[in-house]
Amino acid sequence: MLTDLLRPVVPAGARRWLRQWDRERRLTRGIKRLRQHDTFIPMSVETLDDLVYGWNNPWSLRQELICQLWDDAWHTRGPILECGSGLSTILLAAVAEKRKKEVIVLEHDFRWHQRMTRVLETFGLMTVRLVHAPLVESATYSWYDVPSDLPVGITLVICDGPPGETRGGRYGLLPRMGRHLSPDCVILVDDAARPGEQAVLERWAEEFSIRRREAGVVKPYEVVEGPVAR
Repeated sequence: MLTDLLRPVVPAGARRWLRQWDRERRLTRGIKRLRQHDTFIPMSVETLDDLVYGWNNPWSLRQELICQLWDDAWHTRGPILECGSGLSTILLAAVAEKRKKEVIVLEHDFRWHQRMTRVLETFGLMTVRLVHAPLVESATYSWYDVPSDLPVGITLVICDGPPGETRGGRYGLLPRMGRHLSPDCVILVDDAARPGEQAVLERWAEEFSIRRREAGVVKPYEVVEGPVAR
């Protein structure tokens, strides 16, 4: 990389500035590639590398799930729901721009919500509905304060929140959101190898009529399919 080549001759402060400049350049290039086609094109290795390197978040989705989300979002027939925001929000905004899909993103952290809003504004991608939805306690779990006008018939969910330490983890998705999901809804659950997520998936399997399968090698995720018991 550029900063590695310059390491012997450039001071540390300047290298940090160059690294950040390079990340922003690569992210911008990756987003531009996402938006250049009006029909579905599988995500290239170059675009994927630009996005992951440019976004630079260790908690973000990894390459395999990014590619599946890109494919599924383009081809799903109904609204899309995202739990937790990040690089995936940019992907969904690019899809929404081309496919005129309704995309709702729930983010509990106000400061992160503000940052994501600025990112979307910077790139002219205000094509998703990014909702600040604080976590609300129920009897056995916490979940987002869901907008009252959330659409029904959602056919794709990317579940990358709330954080793992949240009471009940991501369990609240099905009991709270089930009536909004289409019977053929596909749910992509990140961090599926973590004990907390495994416990949630097992609980869903016991309480709801779902099918589930593991996907991904580098960082496993779970694909959950309906119908979901109401």
